[in-house]
Amino acid sequence: MSEKKGLLKKLKGIKNIEIVIALVLASIVLLVFFGSFGQNSTNQQNSLYSFAEYVNNLENKIKSVISKIDGAGECEVAISFVGGIEQEYVFSDEKQQTGDSVTQKNTLTLVSGKPVVLREKMPEVFGVVIVADGADKMSVKLEITRAVQALIKVPDGNIEVFKRS
Repeated sequence: MSEKKGLLKKLKGIKNIEIVIALVLASIVLLVFFGSFGQNSTNQQNSLYSFAEYVNNLENKIKSVISKIDGAGECEVAISFVGGIEQEYVFSDEKQQTGDSVTQKNTLTLVSGKPVVLREKMPEVFGVVIVADGADKMSVKLEITRAVQALIKVPDGNIEVFKRS
C-alpha cells in the first residue's frame, strides 16, 4: 500500500503531468488508429477474394442445391459471365481558390502505393450449363432450371441442362 502512495506522490511531483498524460493517450490513440488502419487494408485485400474463388463458390452452391433435387443425381455446373469485376475506388476532392476562380482537383486515394477500393461488383452471369445424371427426365430438367433461376436470376433461355454420360 505504501508503494502505491509513493508512486502516486512521484506522479504528482512531476511538472506538467497533464501534458505527459495527454502525450501518452495521444500515442495510444495513434497506435490504435494506424495499427487498425494497416489491418483494415490487409483485411480488405483478404476479404476481396478473387474472381476464380467467386466462380468456384457460386458453382459449388448451385451444384449443392441441384444434387438435392429428387432424381437429379450427381451434376457438374459451369457458369459464363459478361465482362469482369468492376471496382469503385476512393477519391479525395480538393478545392483551391485563386482570386475569383475555384479549381477542384479529384485525386485517387492510395494506401501503401495501392488504390483504396470502395466496393467491388461481380460481373453479371450470362449463362449456366448443368450436366446431371437425371436430366433425361423433363420434370427434373425443369426443376433444375427453376432452381438455377431462383438462385442467380438468369433467364431460362440462358440455362442449359444436359444428361450426364
